[in-house]
Amino acid sequence: MKRILVLGGTGIIGTHLCRYALEKNFHVWCLSRKGIFPITHENLNIIKCDIGNPVALNKAFGGLIFDAVVDLLSFTAKQLNNTVDLFQKRMLQYLVISSATVYKSAATGLITEDAEYITDGWGYALNKIQMEKALIKLAEHTPLTYTIIRPYITYSGKRLPAAEFELPDIYERIQTGRPLPIGDEILNAVTTVTHASDLARGIVGLLGNEKAANTSFNITSEDSHTWKEILDEIGKNLGKTPVYAPVKTDTLRTCFPHLKGKIGDRLLTRRFDTKKIKQAVPDFACEYDMVKGFRDVFPTIAPRSDILTQGILDYLSLKIDKKTYEPAITAYVKSLQKNKGLKARLKYFICFHQPIYKIIKAMINLSLRIRNIKRSVVTPYR
Repeated sequence: MKRILVLGGTGIIGTHLCRYALEKNFHVWCLSRKGIFPITHENLNIIKCDIGNPVALNKAFGGLIFDAVVDLLSFTAKQLNNTVDLFQKRMLQYLVISSATVYKSAATGLITEDAEYITDGWGYALNKIQMEKALIKLAEHTPLTYTIIRPYITYSGKRLPAAEFELPDIYERIQTGRPLPIGDEILNAVTTVTHASDLARGIVGLLGNEKAANTSFNITSEDSHTWKEILDEIGKNLGKTPVYAPVKTDTLRTCFPHLKGKIGDRLLTRRFDTKKIKQAVPDFACEYDMVKGFRDVFPTIAPRSDILTQGILDYLSLKIDKKTYEPAITAYVKSLQKNKGLKARLKYFICFHQPIYKIIKAMINLSLRIRNIKRSVVTPYR
């Protein structure tokens, strides 16, 4: 029985990966800070520990050697170097989860594993690129067998994408008939979403697989759609038809500066060539298309709502077309006054009134800069 260690085994991907590996008779060790897994199994060992605590990890693992370590926790080159250093003598194969956001968009055809990297834009993707390069460099100087996994947008009962947003941001908006300020440029962009269990099938097929040595794989669905088709399908599962408010992409970037990189990625055509994973794992096939997959995950998705995002989106909606969208937004504000506490109402009010929001945000940023300057003055150089 092969032994595998999954670093970050209780997340969106890790949960499905551990489950599927157990089905395939692997002996699974799952590293998690919380130490909680939704199922119990005789071949599942939960290690409650932080990867940043090597002393505790070495004590927990003793003399164990793993056939493979799957790293779901590294997002930067520094993190990867630390992880490899920690486990290199404990593993025969190292699989790291990178991302297909590292690729430039293909104007025509499908994106292959040899496609060009992006050169600027989203920090998340640029960090993944540096992480991959660091791994390849390590393998040139050490006896390290690695596999790079490049999934794209992966969904599960814990997470469902909604263009540049996540489902909690728009769940209640669709239900209440409030508009989604998403421009046609994004709505018409073609993308690919993959059920987490399908990604898990591909990863497990590469464990101990000679064809996976020192190379990379796209593992995605071949079921591609426009973002409008995806959002419309989300609406079907909510029993509502989404209302779209046309907004310029630059306006979205201004109102959601932390989403600039993600918005840039969502504008790109994302369709992937999966021949390589199918050649390495001949029985690999995705069980879920979008319709079946959304139907599978929706019963377990919590209808949360970020009140800050709601305030900004309602502000944008009224700027676009006050006459059309005001009735639904007014009804929502009344429900806030009735069902939410003062703190939630205050957050919404601040974000809804963008001039106030920008002033408060500028004050917070100034305060943080002053605090950092003071720390740099009193903290001796090491």
